[in-house]
Amino acid sequence: MVFVDNLQAVFSLDSYRNPQLQMGAVAYKLKEIAKLNNLCLFVMCNVVKQGCETFFLEHEMGDIRESGDILHAADTIFFVQRVPNDYQLYAKHRKSFSLEPEDNRALIKIVKNRREGPLGKFLVEL
Repeated sequence: MVFVDNLQAVFSLDSYRNPQLQMGAVAYKLKEIAKLNNLCLFVMCNVVKQGCETFFLEHEMGDIRESGDILHAADTIFFVQRVPNDYQLYAKHRKSFSLEPEDNRALIKIVKNRREGPLGKFLVEL
């Protein structure tokens, strides 16, 4: 099992005119290495920065930075997002909430599963 903490930081993108093309090349190369060596590969990516008004919205696949080829190469995509402990109330009034230090829940949202597994979301205690 291999974890890559930040795909966007693996290589310097300053020398490339199109960071999306470079991210795609990196994503496909990592997938090729994982398949050749029979590895389970977890790659963490940045999401597009959000403003205060959209901070609590649930992420979608298009929120991944330089996402085009990353989305195609991935077998499974899921987001982990910290949410307030009172998630039911939070889901109704997202804009009026802020996270407190005692909030210890995360929403895990599976948005792609190439192996025909389930899609959906669930809460976990941190």
